[in-house]
Amino acid sequence: MTPHDARRRLSTQGNRSELIGERGWLLGVLALTAIVYWPVIGFDFVNFDDDVHVFDNPSVRTGLTLDNMVWAFGIHGPSQWHPLSWLSHQVDVSLFGVSGAGGHHLVNLAVHLANVVLVYLLTRRLTGRGEPALLVAAIFGIHPLNVESVAWVSERRNVLCLFFFLWAMIVYLDNVHRGKRPVSWSVIALYALAGMAKPLAVTFPCVLLLIDVWPLRRLDLVSQTHKVRESLRAAIPLFVEKLPLFVISGICSWLTILCQQEAGVVSSFAAIPFSARITNALLAVLYYLRDAIWPAWLSVFYPHPALYGSPPGLLPDAWLATLSAAMILVATVAFWRQRAKFPWLLVGWLWFLGTMVPMIGLFQVGLQQRADRYMYLPGLGLILGIAASLPWDKAAFRTRHLPRIGIAIVITGFAVTASLQVGVWRSSQTLFEQALLVDPRNPVAHLNLGEALLTTGQLPAAEEHLRAAIRFYPDYALAYYNLGVLQGQLGNTQAALENFEKSISLDPGNGSAWVRRGGLLGQAGQFDLAKQNFQQALAIDPHDLHARFNLGLIDEMQGHWKNAREAYLAVLQQDPTFSLAARQLEQLNERHSLSKQ
Repeated sequence: MTPHDARRRLSTQGNRSELIGERGWLLGVLALTAIVYWPVIGFDFVNFDDDVHVFDNPSVRTGLTLDNMVWAFGIHGPSQWHPLSWLSHQVDVSLFGVSGAGGHHLVNLAVHLANVVLVYLLTRRLTGRGEPALLVAAIFGIHPLNVESVAWVSERRNVLCLFFFLWAMIVYLDNVHRGKRPVSWSVIALYALAGMAKPLAVTFPCVLLLIDVWPLRRLDLVSQTHKVRESLRAAIPLFVEKLPLFVISGICSWLTILCQQEAGVVSSFAAIPFSARITNALLAVLYYLRDAIWPAWLSVFYPHPALYGSPPGLLPDAWLATLSAAMILVATVAFWRQRAKFPWLLVGWLWFLGTMVPMIGLFQVGLQQRADRYMYLPGLGLILGIAASLPWDKAAFRTRHLPRIGIAIVITGFAVTASLQVGVWRSSQTLFEQALLVDPRNPVAHLNLGEALLTTGQLPAAEEHLRAAIRFYPDYALAYYNLGVLQGQLGNTQAALENFEKSISLDPGNGSAWVRRGGLLGQAGQFDLAKQNFQQALAIDPHDLHARFNLGLIDEMQGHWKNAREAYLAVLQQDPTFSLAARQLEQLNERHSLSKQ
């Protein structure tokens, strides 16, 4: 054996030993992440989106069927086009049912752990080193801002989308390194799956352009000798090769807009002017950066200041927005000027800002100012930029204890904070009690806490929070609706009817309010008025099972037995688990022998 062969063999053995050590550390990262999140296995669903996404959605709660699979690809609410996520929920119901959420939570956790591995593999390829890859994977796995994406069953779309997003990035990198066509059919297929999981994937082609700058150096924006105009001209072929990906982004965006328009969740410019959207976007960036560094006061819902008013603070929103704009500008200019020496800082920063654009509120969907789950992908850019900047090669950094102690403190702090945040998701009550600790004026938190207390029979406390929701947001249709439900349970029929009337006047599209009001009118013997309310609910949503079931009850009480039977059968055809309809149909058939007619 020659000295060269001996050195090469020793080098290979060293690399293999180093790789085995990295795998051991990666297993430790996965174990820590699993320990932080393991309590979610015992948690139930929450009354915030889990109803419309899983346990109260007839196209999901009946499991994976051909009709439900077709429905998953349709244009409908509650807010986005994400057929792959719908299919995953349907599979979960087929496996675990909807009597408990443990299995659903377990799947979310499993996908998140898979994402931790993909983050490690991606960062390993981007930086060429194991240390930053392990650090990025660890912080991503346990960062408190990511708890919402994992502990919330409805956010299956978030973890599932990132899984295919990261996988497609890894394949793209491998294709470039192996001299293959970068945007291969496998990259296109994986990206399409990411887009079908959640439309946040629409920025994928732009992220690929960023890694074309660093580390691939396929696009030279780093060299100080190259003019920007020359670099942009050289970028044209890179744009062209990614045209199939941009087409997929356009299709996903278009289908999502159709779904949002169908569900009526897009805020108009009359409700939120463009100036307010710009201000809120700048505020959101500032708050995201703060929470990424110091995630002390996280909430499931942050009210949009243009809709609910700004919470009390040290500085007005306009001043904070100006401060945020100045910070963004200064940071961007600084990273641009240092791009030759620290290209990963520019790439990580633009990754954060760019992937945040679809979720920043310029095209406002929903009533939130921002959301922790929106950082699941953008936050990776920040972590990557910071981790890649650490002086891993310097002997002082590698041998001294202080850097390692500092990293250990950061990871421990995030792990402890994330564990506490995971506990917040134990139930709807604990979730919204914590939201009120963050902002006692939060009307959405008051509403959902009141609804949770109403469900558990704590009526006085429920009424207190529902009235608080109206106090902080006087036009809150859902709060009036829940007050109507509460008054109905107390037997105050007139008060219940007044609250349902108020709810309908504020939101005529709330079919549940029409159904509840119709039920009270039917109990009072006003059958014709009751039927009108149920028919209006069906005009809003032809698949409203409660409206159709109640129409059957009215028909049965009026002696229209065949019509009643048809209504019960229609309900059971759509949802065979609707036990009330099954029991009513059985009793009807026994009394009137309709089953043979």
